Amino acid sequence: MADHLREAILSGAIAPGERIRQEEPAERLGASRLPVREALRMLEAEGLTEHHPRREGVHGCPSWACTRWR
Repeated sequence: MADHLREAILSGAIAPGERIRQEEPAERLGASRLPVREALRMLEAEGLTEHHPRREGVHGCPSWACTRWR
């Protein structure tokens, strides 16, 4: 799950700052939200996502962080 989301972020399929809803990748990959949530936490630790509780959820990395990974 983390590999799939990481690739989507780095390829630009998920734009920098775009909201990532747990339901969408879970439904697309036939999984529950729990593995998506865990993957997003792992990607946050890597600097590829940011959690914004007041802005409703997790967002793709800022453009400077994505550049660092490429």
